[in-house]
Amino acid sequence: MEYSPENAIPYVSYVDAGTMELVQRTVGAEIVSSADLVQLAQAVLSAAQIASHRRAAAQCLAVKDAAFAYIRATLGSGGALTEYAVQQFIVEQFVTANLDYEHPAIVSVNANAADPHYAPTAGAHRPIVRGDVVLIDLWARERATPVDCFADITWMGYVGAEVPDRVREIFGIVASGRDAAVRFIQERLPAGQPVHGYEVDDACRKVIAGAGYGDAFFHRTGHSLGVNTHFNGVNIDNLETRDRRRLIPHVMFTIEPGIYLPTFDFDGSPQPKGLGVRSEINCLVHNDRVEVTTLPLQEKVVPLLET
Repeated sequence: MEYSPENAIPYVSYVDAGTMELVQRTVGAEIVSSADLVQLAQAVLSAAQIASHRRAAAQCLAVKDAAFAYIRATLGSGGALTEYAVQQFIVEQFVTANLDYEHPAIVSVNANAADPHYAPTAGAHRPIVRGDVVLIDLWARERATPVDCFADITWMGYVGAEVPDRVREIFGIVASGRDAAVRFIQERLPAGQPVHGYEVDDACRKVIAGAGYGDAFFHRTGHSLGVNTHFNGVNIDNLETRDRRRLIPHVMFTIEPGIYLPTFDFDGSPQPKGLGVRSEINCLVHNDRVEVTTLPLQEKVVPLLET
């Protein structure tokens, strides 16, 4: 049944306690979670779905590049810009390409980026100015069929020519956690060893905690990805839940560690600006390997202005 012991996987835990009691009393059956069956039936993607994801990934990467270029051109010429304006630029790009984006992208700077669920609105947003660190998280899918699949990426930029050392340091820790998660999967699958969602989360979180920022990484490492941005397969999670499902061929998920520091001083400003850093990639499981489908990897924060 769609039940998860102790609600460990809430995405598949829909049967209410009364129904379970009725089944147990009337039938005398042992209730077993259908979490693995749900993943097998819904989250294993067809070749056509995977191809649609690849096209969506290419589109998302191109729109990310266009958004960074928009910031560069506007601020480089002395113009004014806000988080909301960049978000709406991304929306326009997706509309022009006839892509479904569910809801508008996240564009956030400094302390706003230290809230992983922040998103600008027409009534609540900040300007983007020189010296800001910019986080862009965007997602989209094609509209050709109802089962086309999303891509979902996050990249970091700096509104200046030289990225501050402390920003580079924090991004390096986040990227190391991201890469450790992929490496953990890559080492286990070719050996025929099972890999579970919670284990991958642990591998990523260990790196960030080891660098002293464990408390600043307070969401799961990744989520299932498919027809919806948050789909019904295995999540890379041992924090919000404990996802014991296995990574099986043709399921997709994100890897997106982050470090969120709302009062962090990264450039010696009179008032600490705060900092939020995340790196998000998409992964597809094959029989004996995992593929990162959103290459290139971001290896460093992108400087957006010249001197």
